[in-house]
Amino acid sequence: MFYYKLFPRCASDLALTYNEDDSNNRALLKQSAQLDTQLWALIEVIKGTNHGFALLNKSSQMVLSAPQNNAHLQSISPELLFKKDELLDSHMATWKWTGVGYGGLQLQRNTDMNLNVFTVDAKGKESDAVGVWNWSDGKDKEVWEFRVVL
Repeated sequence: MFYYKLFPRCASDLALTYNEDDSNNRALLKQSAQLDTQLWALIEVIKGTNHGFALLNKSSQMVLSAPQNNAHLQSISPELLFKKDELLDSHMATWKWTGVGYGGLQLQRNTDMNLNVFTVDAKGKESDAVGVWNWSDGKDKEVWEFRVVL
């Protein structure tokens, strides 16, 4: 199985990280390091004619997903990690990739919603929360790069 680290363009030295110290299982940005909490496997999800992938965290064995009501309540709704067997069959944990190099990471069930760094300025910083938000034409805080970890 290949593992990846995900980096937003607004902070290319900070990686998407499962926050094991948070009882709500939120994901956030942390300085890239040799941590299993920063390693993500892409698990192909095919349901009917819809193809996408789930992001499985190596450390927690949980998948990155969006809360069920996030498509309706778009403000400050952090990404949550749920047990993979609970959500792989739903579109809440299924993502699409729209790019080469840096690109958008969209929810399969609502492609207007993209993985986004919740930051008040254009530059991400350590401990910024990560969630989904409406696409804003590829701003630096909403495009990501997958880097293979060997």
